Amino acid sequence: MSASKRQQILDTALVLFVQQGLEGAATAKIAREAGVATGTLFHHFSNKQALIAALYLEIKQELADRLPALRADQPTREMACRMWQAAMAWALDHPDKIRFLLAYYQSPVLTPATRRTAKFDTLGFVLELIKMGQARGELAPYPHELMMEACHSLFMASAGYFIDHPEQAADPRQQEGAMAIFWNALAAPGHRLP
Repeated sequence: MSASKRQQILDTALVLFVQQGLEGAATAKIAREAGVATGTLFHHFSNKQALIAALYLEIKQELADRLPALRADQPTREMACRMWQAAMAWALDHPDKIRFLLAYYQSPVLTPATRRTAKFDTLGFVLELIKMGQARGELAPYPHELMMEACHSLFMASAGYFIDHPEQAADPRQQEGAMAIFWNALAAPGHRLP
């Protein structure tokens, strides 16, 4: 029951944060809408910042769980494309989760440690793909942290665009274009798409 109350709080917080922002979504309001006492909310989350961090990491983990495993026998671009397509399909199925990530990624409420955990622990296999691609000469030899930030930013920008423009999301040329922009930003010369 405790785990389900925690999940009720997270689900309600997501809706209220997206609809009303941080200020409008007070912890008392989140608790009331979730059907729990305010004390129950604070039993699971010490403060609003902890609630936001937990929600952020949960969403990132949900996305990570949706992505295919790395396969060393496949070309880097093929693996990157499979991950991109799976991530984009998940994003389009969960627009409020993407809106939350977009709204709060640069917020001072999310600590650098939380962002780093999401990037390098939860989505650490993306870093492994980057290292593999660099070792093969398929990806540019840029610093790993910069590459991870570029991956995040390009994916989130594309996902946000497609969520705001669903007619574009349904167009295969738009989807292919988004993937090509992503790949070309990371690819080594000679491995870029036309």
